Amino acid sequence: MALSARAALVVCLRRLDNSHFRERDREFRLAPNEKMKQVIKKTIEEAKAIISKKQVEAGVCVTMAMVKDALDQLRGAVMIVYPMGLPSYDPIRMEFEDKEDLSGTQAGLSVITESEAQLWWAAKELRRTKKLSDYVGKNEKTKIIVKIQQRGQGAPAREPIISSEEQKQLMLYYHRRQEEPRVATLVDASTGASGAAMVLLHVKRGDESQFLLQAPGSTELEELTVQVTRVYNGRLKVQRLCSGATGEAEETGRSGLQVGQDRQGSRARAEVLSL
Repeated sequence: MALSARAALVVCLRRLDNSHFRERDREFRLAPNEKMKQVIKKTIEEAKAIISKKQVEAGVCVTMAMVKDALDQLRGAVMIVYPMGLPSYDPIRMEFEDKEDLSGTQAGLSVITESEAQLWWAAKELRRTKKLSDYVGKNEKTKIIVKIQQRGQGAPAREPIISSEEQKQLMLYYHRRQEEPRVATLVDASTGASGAAMVLLHVKRGDESQFLLQAPGSTELEELTVQVTRVYNGRLKVQRLCSGATGEAEETGRSGLQVGQDRQGSRARAEVLSL
């Protein structure tokens, strides 16, 4: 009797996979027209530009506010294209609601837990109990290359010795910064009270994942590590949303903002069998 009941359940689930979820998929995500596709495409390009590593070459520091702006742009585009909203199991919606499950995925290996994050500079771990100035001193116009990684992975590979051309580019960068009154005013306001010089951090984890961040030398490294980690993970989230949308759009020819039929069926089976 038990076997018959289980067999009947399997049949029902297969019917759900083949009919009910297809109807739900059509209900939630009809293929957008060409105009809506362009909305998604343009928004993806703009969001990627905000967190692009090209910002390093341009000397633009990435802040958490900028990351949130990129996420808000993507969220707005999804609301325009799918005004009825996405189902609760949709990966895109789960990303926006911070409910994404990256366990067992390559993307999950890139995410760093705030409490387990480590910053390294010049083959030394920047201890959270100290200040940034304890390591870099109080010199003005300081720029350092900082590596971020998960605790327990050991010291990251050291950066190659800076070349004369790179040194020239570095001096050019500082010259441009001096010529920007807005930045000069910001530095004066930030350092006037405490007398701490600003430090420009070039944060890296591989060649593709890198960005600039500025902080006073007096910053506690506990606070700085959390700040860097949040920007790092936020950039990853934007990249996942952009890559997922672009990749699925190319594969399905619809918009990319949907889950595959097999994943829907698997989630349905999990939900029903857990009842």
